[in-house]
Amino acid sequence: MSQNNAEAGGESNLISKIDTLLVAELLLWLFMPMSTGYFFRALYRHRPCRAAVAACLVAAALILTVTEHAAAKNKAPANEPTEAPIDAPSDAPMDEPIDDQPEDPVDEPADRPADEPADEPADKSEDDGSADEPAPKQIKILDVSVTTVYGAYEAVERVNIRAKPSTDAKRIGGLDKGELVEAVGRFDKDWLAIKKKDGKDLGFVFEQALKPIEVEEADFSIPLTPESGVFLVTKDINVHIKPITASKSLSLLKKGVRVEAVGRPEDSAWLGVKQNGKELGYVYAPVLLPIIDGSQITDIKGKSEATNGAVCEYAVRFDKRNATEGEASGTYDYDISYKCAAKGAKFEFPAFMFITEAAFDLTQSQIYQINVDVLEIGDSFEEALSTTFMYHKKTGKLVFDGISQDEFGKKPKVMETPAADIESALSAAAQITPDTWNDKTWKEMTAKNR
Repeated sequence: MSQNNAEAGGESNLISKIDTLLVAELLLWLFMPMSTGYFFRALYRHRPCRAAVAACLVAAALILTVTEHAAAKNKAPANEPTEAPIDAPSDAPMDEPIDDQPEDPVDEPADRPADEPADEPADKSEDDGSADEPAPKQIKILDVSVTTVYGAYEAVERVNIRAKPSTDAKRIGGLDKGELVEAVGRFDKDWLAIKKKDGKDLGFVFEQALKPIEVEEADFSIPLTPESGVFLVTKDINVHIKPITASKSLSLLKKGVRVEAVGRPEDSAWLGVKQNGKELGYVYAPVLLPIIDGSQITDIKGKSEATNGAVCEYAVRFDKRNATEGEASGTYDYDISYKCAAKGAKFEFPAFMFITEAAFDLTQSQIYQINVDVLEIGDSFEEALSTTFMYHKKTGKLVFDGISQDEFGKKPKVMETPAADIESALSAAAQITPDTWNDKTWKEMTAKNR
């Protein structure tokens, strides 16, 4: 049926084209100017010529119809689906505009000591990869499963750091062109989980905005005096390949980052440091603040005898690390339980202890403050009866420093005692404290706990 319709349509088209050509012929004959058309009109009045012209017109119409019919067969139907264009991945670099985003400036070390010029961070950094690095495995980074990778990278353009591997994810930071980062994992083929060289700003970056870099390592063949301990970086500072300012910078340590000491060269103004077990290089030592870790203390128990005859047993237990917002260092807090016998009475009461994480004067003195506080002693319940000690880490001793309320305190029999480590310093402070309370204090404590 459809074939018959098509053939009928073809015949109709042929007749229509012949009619059209005949009308065109008539118009040509009527309106052609005499000067140019006389010859053709005379020719047309001749019957054999008219027949020839008519035959030519019919043939032309037939040829046009056949040509159009053949073209129509080859043409796709109007409703035939064509191949849809492939959309560019939503995470393509061109879809990652960052010029409209607030720029995260890289803070250059501002008030650098005079002997440490404000040089730029190096173009190269150390590599986390090695010949014996572990095989890739799946780990979680910001709740996203990634495959571990190792290596140092440089940003080839300004790029955002995202909370997830997607351009739709929240922007949590940014990299400037030339900034150095370390890869910690890969998601799919396009995203790297990275951290900056200072260990901060863990997130995801589009890999095409980064390039892997060759690395140099610090020269630790230099003779060093061994040194241990954890240090707090107090300002942005470069890590150098050698312990001299003119040597190349390998990376940048940001304020608030912690590093471990490796050793000191002959020039003690420098300190070789490492981080997470990896040797980094040399840092200008005055910007490093030695700190202690008081969180590893197990329960401490002991016995105390005061000069007034009171006998106490004590138990010290770690509570938490306490840090003021905006401060890089804080205190380690402990709970003390005292069980005492004094003036014929037995009673228990709590006390509270802390040790400062950094030196009490925020210098490299390595003298740390320890306080033991007892509440509800005296007329002011808001003010604790606080006994203060100083732990001299370098010389390994604990020294009594004073008591907050003179009317309730006295100097202890033991003013100074050896303390080889943090645990022994805390134990000595808990042991000496009851002997810093005078008779008025013991009388009040006995009355409260009968």
